[in-house]
Amino acid sequence: MKIRAILALVVGLIQSIIGVLTIGFAYVLNYNDGVRKFFKTMLDIERPIEEVLPVFLLLIITFGFFSIISGLLLIHEWRKLR
Repeated sequence: MKIRAILALVVGLIQSIIGVLTIGFAYVLNYNDGVRKFFKTMLDIERPIEEVLPVFLLLIITFGFFSIISGLLLIHEWRKLR
């Protein structure tokens, strides 16, 4: 039971941190032109980045929120197992 509690805490913290960093990346992607240009060259898309950016932001922010929620639920489970 102790190993499960420690694992829930570690995975929950990592998942929450990844979620926060993902939402931070979405913010930087939205407001920094240099990152936008780099993202466009990385994806090698033909359309202007302003057309596809809202879809990417929606996907990135959704992933970030689900990651944060999942991590917090694991931390809550760790608190119940203590």
